Amino acid sequence: MTRETIVPLNNFSEDLQDHDLGDWMELSVLCSAAHSLSFPDLQRLIGIMGEDDGEDADLRAEETIQRLNEIIQDRMLRVGVENYPFEYTADGNRLVLKELVDSSVVYIFCLLLSHTKRDDVLNGSYTPNIDDSIRRSFQGCSTVAAAGLVQGNAIWFGFPRPDKSGFLAKLRSTYELICDGTPVEVAIAGTSPSPKDEEIDIIAWSKREDTALPAYYMLAQVASGNNWDVKSIKGQPIHTFHRNWFNTVPACEPQAAMFMPMLFPLYTGATLDQQLQILFAQFGQFLYRFSIPRYYRRGLRLAADNPSLVIEGRECMPGIAQWVTDERAKLSAA
Repeated sequence: MTRETIVPLNNFSEDLQDHDLGDWMELSVLCSAAHSLSFPDLQRLIGIMGEDDGEDADLRAEETIQRLNEIIQDRMLRVGVENYPFEYTADGNRLVLKELVDSSVVYIFCLLLSHTKRDDVLNGSYTPNIDDSIRRSFQGCSTVAAAGLVQGNAIWFGFPRPDKSGFLAKLRSTYELICDGTPVEVAIAGTSPSPKDEEIDIIAWSKREDTALPAYYMLAQVASGNNWDVKSIKGQPIHTFHRNWFNTVPACEPQAAMFMPMLFPLYTGATLDQQLQILFAQFGQFLYRFSIPRYYRRGLRLAADNPSLVIEGRECMPGIAQWVTDERAKLSAA
């Protein structure tokens, strides 16, 4: 394989799962000085791998390249071509980095957050620099994506809040906007004397035209670490939030949601869509790397077209874009 493609990645392996093969290809483009991955070079590399030779090696290489192309084409479809940061050259021989827009920056942001502690794709010479400010930035872009999903307002409720508001003050101001539910004035006996967010990171809702009550009401958790799979707020956590912190519980039935930047393992031979059915049952609305960029883009457009909506988190984009730029430079130099 040519020098332009890979530096800090593990050697190509056909044994990787589709999710990891796709990430390997995307990170290869980001590593390359030319920001491209050559399929002919990759096919030659695959042809000399393993114990096959002659026609068998050529056939195996062709089949693997076809598999890789199917992985990328599926990602383009799921993420949306306008949000996906990579494209084919006109001759189809290379995967290259496009000129980035906000939603494709979000995709790369999620891609790098996905590989903070894993070594199945990266070889250890590079690890993304993740601190609390970066994790808060993911909460911010998830809040914008939540607005795009519900086509309405979205409040960044997770602690620490960017407006530095206290829990009860933010709770009251948020539900005054929602016009459904009456929060307590003071904490009731037995609850935390210094609540932070009670596991609720985003509160999003859309309005009906015939009443002040919401048409859609969503409470979401945001998880940027590898323990996302134990952070569902569906069911009891939402019930406890309403029971402990409201004099009058919202009449609109809440929809639980989870936002996380990673992809997820596929169990017992499941397809991606079959695994998503399980995740939706566990978490409610489930947004991850393939979906967040699309809804982030919709949230930005919604905010631009409807200035009366309250959509928090947009201020994080300059910091996210700079972090992605800095990490790409480190990735290439590793």
